[in-house]
Amino acid sequence: MNPFAEHKILGHLPILGQYLDGQVYAPIQVEIDLCNACTSACPWCAGYKEREDNPFILFGQGSTKNEQWYNSHMRTMKLVKQLADYGVQALTWTGGGDPSVHPYLSELIESSADELMDNGLITNGVIPVLECLPNCEWVRFSVDAGTEATYEKQHGRKNHFHRVLDNISNAVAYKRHNRLPVTIGVACVTSQEVLGELEQFVQLWHDIPVDYIQFRPLLDTHGQAFFNDNNETLEWLQRAKEIDSRVVTSETKYGKLGCSGLTKRCHGSSLETAIAADGCVYE
Repeated sequence: MNPFAEHKILGHLPILGQYLDGQVYAPIQVEIDLCNACTSACPWCAGYKEREDNPFILFGQGSTKNEQWYNSHMRTMKLVKQLADYGVQALTWTGGGDPSVHPYLSELIESSADELMDNGLITNGVIPVLECLPNCEWVRFSVDAGTEATYEKQHGRKNHFHRVLDNISNAVAYKRHNRLPVTIGVACVTSQEVLGELEQFVQLWHDIPVDYIQFRPLLDTHGQAFFNDNNETLEWLQRAKEIDSRVVTSETKYGKLGCSGLTKRCHGSSLETAIAADGCVYE
């Protein structure tokens, strides 16, 4: 099934039926935020303003940082086993912050694969994640800019842009050399800051054979409107698709920008859930 299909839930009809019947069931996938630490400082990130005042490592109790990371590793390993036993089919390792900050990330993903769960990884690409690739179904790198200057504004960091491009290029080369089935993609949020360089973003991957180039809308964060919901955005996206056939977008999400919502309840949250770095579970 196309991972960007609008009706992916139709691939899980038994669980959908259990949900509609009010039965107890395991969520299809669980998102795990290992920590809220991050190598970026994106001003539109939901967790950006809370990291300094409230740093969290999932299950990271301990008096030293090394002890906190180790305890997080051991307890999260147990969590992975529990989720697999419960019937969860997939885990998405994301943030929060950036999961690559966690020193035991690759071991945790391997433990999930050993439990026969699929793994997805979302990262900004600042820290190499080559060791994770053999046990992932997909990896998405959040780049969010077509030029170094805009990247600095989008991610709040100098001298990271070319490092990220090199790490993505190395990941693709590693995949191809080892004939791994992992899908590798890159993503860019279509904020007002990057709208004029969407074509440049596509051209970044001319010589780097990623599997897809994704554009995603960016909604209000911290009371600020970062998105552009007019026809100009859709025109830029159409031009991007004409440049490269790997470009994918969610027309449904773009079509709902600025809308108040069509339903009173989000049913998707009942089929997937998130475990945040503070240990809270969110539907």
